[in-house]
Amino acid sequence: MAGERTVGQRPVPGTRRTASILGILVDLSPVAPPEADRQRIAQLRKARAEGVTVFDVAGSNAPAQAERMVATAFPRADPELLVLVRARLSGSRAGRGPETGGPLATDPRALEGLRTSLAESRRRLAPQSPGILEWSVGGPDADEADTAVAALESLRTEGEIAGWSLRLAPDRETLGPQLARYRPKLFSTELSLLDPSLTRYLESEARTAEFGTFVRDPFANGLLDGTRFSSALSDRTPRTGPVDVRALRTEFSPVLRLGYLSTGNRRTLAQSALQYLLPRSWVTSILVPLPRPERWEDVFGAAKTAPLSVEELLQVESGTS
Repeated sequence: MAGERTVGQRPVPGTRRTASILGILVDLSPVAPPEADRQRIAQLRKARAEGVTVFDVAGSNAPAQAERMVATAFPRADPELLVLVRARLSGSRAGRGPETGGPLATDPRALEGLRTSLAESRRRLAPQSPGILEWSVGGPDADEADTAVAALESLRTEGEIAGWSLRLAPDRETLGPQLARYRPKLFSTELSLLDPSLTRYLESEARTAEFGTFVRDPFANGLLDGTRFSSALSDRTPRTGPVDVRALRTEFSPVLRLGYLSTGNRRTLAQSALQYLLPRSWVTSILVPLPRPERWEDVFGAAKTAPLSVEELLQVESGTS
């Protein structure tokens, strides 16, 4: 696309594709008026002009509608787009695999179910195409994870998708064994400044294994970009009752302890959250909610801000202010 791009690209492990280091979660509000959808579409196009190529509908609360929104926002085929879609068995339940093939053998039922899911996403996304098919290991079809992974790999080798990703739980006790079992080239999980232990663990794992990570929720459910506080206030009504100061203190105290990251107007806390992740080579793309116009620079200006210093990183790791 024409114009100056502010978002860089990185190779996607296990594929021949690249991904923008910042990606957009395409989420929708079930009660939003039509003009809100029009504004989202305009913002999606603006993000694309900035260099964003990754659009995540797998993490959406309404993936089918999100796929249609991507198709509306980009009505011409764009070979650079890498759309993350959710894999489902679509009613075709997988077993443990043929007895002669072992637990990771490709079960035809799993492959058929994933083909059906992929075809539905392809129809809704047209003229765009699904890029990365994501399977939730901890989801309702967790028992079928083995056969699903084998079927996903079959789809990749056949060229039906660019690659596949596993969505893993954001805790080391669960994520560690899943990484060891499936050895995915790509996976997604939640990482943020508020819990550096998992980031530290993945940093150490990346020294001995090649993988890429789609990072979800880098702003910790809105705590690190200010949207959690603003939405908490906007949701209040005359009947809500008094503010629970103790609950607010519990929720926001960890955020206040990070205030040193934004002193001196070097960067906002949201930009600090992104700067914490941007330098890590195993981070393929950081998936952020579509920012409102007034918060655009919090996201797209992050790469231009001062990197976190060694001293700041040590403070983050130690949890001190």
